[in-house]
Amino acid sequence: MNALPALGPLVHEQLGVELTGLAAVTIALTKGRSKYHVPRADLRRSYTDCRHAGEAKDAASYRLLEVFDAICKHCTVVLPPGAEALWRAAAAVAGHRARLARARDGDGARTWVAYARHAAHPAPGEDEQIRQWLVRAAGEEALAVDARLSTGAWESFLGERVAFLEEYAEGCPGIGAYDGARQAVERARRSPEQAMCDQVSAAVSGPIRGYAVWRRDLDVWSTTSRAWLVARSRGASARTAAEFARDAAAGELAGAHVRDVTRLPPVAATCGASHAGPAEWANAELAAWWPTVVGAACERLEAAFEEEGGDGSSRLLLIRDWPLTGARDEPIAYLAACPTLGPVLAFGTHRVDEYGGRSRGLSYAAVITAPAHVVAKLDADQARFREDERRFTVGPAAAGGDADLAAARVLLREVFPFLPGDADGEDMTVVSEVVRRERRAVRTAFPDQLKASEDPYTAHHGLRIWAPNEDGGLAPLHEERLYPHQLLRLDVECGRRDEQTFLASIFGSLAGVGEGHIDVRPVAEGRHPPVAIPAHRLVALIILPGWQSRHDERTWQPYESVDAQEAATPSPRSGRRLRPVD
Repeated sequence: MNALPALGPLVHEQLGVELTGLAAVTIALTKGRSKYHVPRADLRRSYTDCRHAGEAKDAASYRLLEVFDAICKHCTVVLPPGAEALWRAAAAVAGHRARLARARDGDGARTWVAYARHAAHPAPGEDEQIRQWLVRAAGEEALAVDARLSTGAWESFLGERVAFLEEYAEGCPGIGAYDGARQAVERARRSPEQAMCDQVSAAVSGPIRGYAVWRRDLDVWSTTSRAWLVARSRGASARTAAEFARDAAAGELAGAHVRDVTRLPPVAATCGASHAGPAEWANAELAAWWPTVVGAACERLEAAFEEEGGDGSSRLLLIRDWPLTGARDEPIAYLAACPTLGPVLAFGTHRVDEYGGRSRGLSYAAVITAPAHVVAKLDADQARFREDERRFTVGPAAAGGDADLAAARVLLREVFPFLPGDADGEDMTVVSEVVRRERRAVRTAFPDQLKASEDPYTAHHGLRIWAPNEDGGLAPLHEERLYPHQLLRLDVECGRRDEQTFLASIFGSLAGVGEGHIDVRPVAEGRHPPVAIPAHRLVALIILPGWQSRHDERTWQPYESVDAQEAATPSPRSGRRLRPVD
């Protein structure tokens, strides 16, 4: 399958620049009946080749931008590294600019959920990836000008995105009114005013007889509170919100007839003799009754709204399952406009999507600065959940400056202990005494454990452990066959050495072994960008057994020294005694 993203001749209009170097990229193709095909590299045909692909001697050269849409989707287009990097960067920039243009043209109601979905692009780490592609493309003379122009287009997009989000947020409900109105509705639930609204609904709906699948039950309280919330959260006055709620209730009750007269007030408001019959009298009673009930409900909501509010202070808040783009995030989606502190870390995949089911979208963890009274309410609301199910972690009061950034990094280490920047500026040849001591203990307790066992079962279910030598080289890992699906445990020195470091065990899958570092994807799904672990920070690498790889969902755990671990444990099946790692 074609691995390159789609890109066509209109890329120049989408980017606003002319990429002459990218337009000059050519590729050898063979012409089929309706599609172009990538020719086979030799006369041998493998099961991965397109069955319509011709031989290389019959191929002709074409400009890739002009024919990309006509290339067979079963063929794999391969470009030189620089051209491929520029292609991917241009496609990403063009896609983001097109998304921004669609957002500007949207004419729907401006909500905080929509704001959060606009702010979620580009995703965390995407800016760094695009810049890496452009740096790689700039290394080739023929593509250097295009790389510079694409960088300017990307910088322009980032500025336009910030301006668009600021302008969009101005049209959203005020954060204070939005949160206060929602909290007021929650506080007014199960109040006497709601009970009276339910009485009106029951009088109109009547008792259930049979299946009654045709009947549409009315809910006066939901209609009234929802209309009041919409008006109040958008800055309307108490009188305007009450009028809006009354109009919404009138529309809900338009054409309704009383079906259960026992629900009407015990004291009649009208004289029965002045009506043609009982049904007309009941409807007249309803018309005189419901405005009073709705007015009382609005007064109760206003009283609860006045009780809400804060002192204007702010606190740090760690949010798991970020960004706030799902349907369950609607009550707190306005937090997407709060400032973000520190890096945004991988957390897994979204647990709930817009429809209430599981989603495939990537999820992150972030620290924001939010109003203190909002943070207190979120913390109180999650108290009923188990500690491992809680989504928020409350941080200290915001003080501003570097103190907030340092506090944010402390909160983020609860999600993942090794943060970007922990090893920046360090001498890669200097290994701390703590790491040296733990390496010696591992090599003494588990000698030559990285070598594959001759027993296939033991190699699959057993533990293989390796610790770097004194030189700290990663050469043995290049020789070992490590597969991306294998679950690894890396014992790593975390934190900045100019502050305080500690040892932690990180779980993830292997993404690659580079010069002086190991790239690990820190979550079980393996779809997040990898994290580079420097070799001089590595204590040991443990290849976990296959049965544990399928069930272990941990991201990290506190480090346990070799002396604290057990001496041996039996294999799940063969009875062999293998040395444990946790």
